[in-house]
Amino acid sequence: GGGGGGERGRGRGGRANRGRRGGVDDSSSAPQKRRKGGAAVLDFDDPHREAKRLSRAARFNTGAAGAGGAARRLRTEPLVLSLVGGGTGGTEGAGGSWEDSTIVGTCQEVSKSYLRLTCAPDPATVRPVQVLRRSLQAVKAHWKTNEDYPYACEQLKSIRQDLTVQGVRTDFTVEVYETHARIALEKGDHEEFNQCQTQLKALYRDCPSGNVGEFTAYRLLYYIFTKNSGDLTTELAFLPPGLRGDECVSHALSVRAAWALGNYRRLFALYERSPRMAARLLDKFLDRERRLALRAIIKSYRPSVPVSYVQSLLAFPSALDCVSYLSSLSISLLPGDTSRIDCKTSAVTMSMAS
Repeated sequence: GGGGGGERGRGRGGRANRGRRGGVDDSSSAPQKRRKGGAAVLDFDDPHREAKRLSRAARFNTGAAGAGGAARRLRTEPLVLSLVGGGTGGTEGAGGSWEDSTIVGTCQEVSKSYLRLTCAPDPATVRPVQVLRRSLQAVKAHWKTNEDYPYACEQLKSIRQDLTVQGVRTDFTVEVYETHARIALEKGDHEEFNQCQTQLKALYRDCPSGNVGEFTAYRLLYYIFTKNSGDLTTELAFLPPGLRGDECVSHALSVRAAWALGNYRRLFALYERSPRMAARLLDKFLDRERRLALRAIIKSYRPSVPVSYVQSLLAFPSALDCVSYLSSLSISLLPGDTSRIDCKTSAVTMSMAS
């Protein structure tokens, strides 16, 4: 009685006898258990442990011999790509870099295809600024006559490339980028437009232009189109006070406020009063905002709402355009009165579409 033996504890075999066999402590021969990160890990005595550790350390030894017996050494100076070699037409001498080189083109061709550079530019294939001025005038004349966007885009990219490799950042460079941005905007190529307006933002710091306000407004509208709230907030925070009075910038700020507040009546009224080419950018997200506005109208004006009201609010040029748009969204009209929208039925359609 009385505890069943002094050596016996709780649990199977007793805590006191845990790890013992036949009353003999064999801890020296059994693997030791240790806890690391809350999990039990077996720690085996590996006779090759030290050799493995030295082998791992040797990988990071900068003086260790690499393949072929050559010692591996870390580069102590930054890697600089040379402009010399391969018949690129670069200047002689080692250690040249893109930033340090000055390239002056000698090509006299007014029109030149755009090719992406894969090596250092050859001055014989680069046009100097006086030739590029004639090239820009030729592109403008061709665009007014033919409106051939693929040709105009290629030629303008070629002009931009020749200016870049020569390091030309002048008022003429600004004119080239502004021309390309307007043509891209007119044809709805927002990716090419974004490249141009991004470069213009940097160019305006060195070469202020009379069109800074116009392209600042376009940039704000582009951020609304892409829903880039981060860049939009940054642009507004660093917007110079003197630009806020500009016609284009003031309009863009009003659009931004109406868009942020969901004030669709004001948003579409501003669309109809867009200065210069702002309507081209508004067209990019107009359909998106029209859908949101139409959903709000149908939800608010049950049981029905006049088509003429929707046409006026959403800035459709005619009733036919409005009805055509509603039909494309499968919006239902009242069976007995096709001049009114059936809000109850249309609300189900809009919810299923979203």
